[in-house]
Amino acid sequence: MSSENIKTESMEKGDGRKKLLVAAVVIVLVALICAVSVLAYMVLRGTKQAEVAADKVQNKAVVSAEDAEEVMENMLKAPDTYIPQTFTATQNAVWTFPSGSDATNDAYVANDSTNETAIYFDLIVDETGEVIYSSPILELGAELDTFKLDKPLDAGTYDCTVEYHLVDDERNTLTTSDFGVTVKVLE
Repeated sequence: MSSENIKTESMEKGDGRKKLLVAAVVIVLVALICAVSVLAYMVLRGTKQAEVAADKVQNKAVVSAEDAEEVMENMLKAPDTYIPQTFTATQNAVWTFPSGSDATNDAYVANDSTNETAIYFDLIVDETGEVIYSSPILELGAELDTFKLDKPLDAGTYDCTVEYHLVDDERNTLTTSDFGVTVKVLE
């Protein structure tokens, strides 16, 4: 065999390997595109099904063609409720009570005059979740610095949460905001 025949034969073998490699790459790319398409379809389908399920749970009703107009009218009549996005709480971090049934003389809470709504707060013992005090409504600029617990506590130190309720003119809670406080009952 001449050297020219050997070169041609090895080039043909090289071309065949290149074609096989290109075909394999194309097959892998097609498989990847199919896999991505199937995953995208499943995600979109799952998201849509979750939205439909959430609507059904939230509305607890299915709108039919017969009542669609009535539902639209009710939606248009529904008032837009404004919920404040910021709130400034002024309070001290430790509230001391001489006993579980005596008034505190060092607790301080104020509804800052820059806030947008009146507030009230619940004092909750973190360990039990029990509400031990509910404040009166504090209008803008109002302060509260002396009060007795609604439910007396035994002597000790308690980690508590002050849950502020921002309320509308009808005293309905618009939103809440939580802050920590330590309650000390001396005897």
